[in-house]
Amino acid sequence: MVPTPRRPRSGVAFERKIYGRPIRPPTRDVALARSRPGGTGTLPRADGAGGGRTTGPAGPVARATRSRVSGVEHPRPVAQQDDAATPPARRNRATLARNVPHPLARVRRLPDSTADAPTPDTVPTYTATEYETTATGRRVHPEFRETVLGRYGDRCPVSGVDYVGLLDVAHVLPWSEFADLRADFENVLALDRTHHAAFDRGLFTFDSEYRLRLNPAFETNSDVLRRTLADRDGEEIRFGDGTGPSPEYLRRRNERLDWSPT
Repeated sequence: MVPTPRRPRSGVAFERKIYGRPIRPPTRDVALARSRPGGTGTLPRADGAGGGRTTGPAGPVARATRSRVSGVEHPRPVAQQDDAATPPARRNRATLARNVPHPLARVRRLPDSTADAPTPDTVPTYTATEYETTATGRRVHPEFRETVLGRYGDRCPVSGVDYVGLLDVAHVLPWSEFADLRADFENVLALDRTHHAAFDRGLFTFDSEYRLRLNPAFETNSDVLRRTLADRDGEEIRFGDGTGPSPEYLRRRNERLDWSPT
């Protein structure tokens, strides 16, 4: 087995020994580049093609190229050699890539939190907290509520709601102003919670003949309120025998309204 020869320090001697063909001696420009302080150079390739890169203290200095006419090699800046060796199409793409910003460059400049940069489609965020307060509650004997609802058949005479959990005891004359009438059966009637709120806000009332009277300023798009209130304006409401509120209390209530229920 023939031992592999050691590679000598000289590239010329190595290529002569391995490839067995002469190497063109360095050109004058390459030799000058090698002779500069701190500079190094490379030899032309063995196939005769031009251009070993030469470097100096500040980095790449020149590349030796051969003239097709005279055969003389001339140094050329590395940047020019790279551009000349690049096909035009690829060179144009490279130039475009350097001039056009990266599509993610704008994303990198966005704030860390999207809440700092709201957009028209951003949904606002809200907070919910708790606080302590003192409130005054109403307390009526449980049998009073059961008796009132029983007198109206556990049913709202206006809407027909018959679920006890949705029925309230409504007062004709306000609870807060007529304390002596709070537990008077003639001052109360059974209403569901929606119509109870509407009754307390003066959206409708009853006259002394138990006819439903609607506030002229009341407007609604609700099918339920239109069917139970708007379409029944002036209609007599049947509370049952002896179960309706006092006509006198209704009269006093209607006098306090800011509209005339006639």
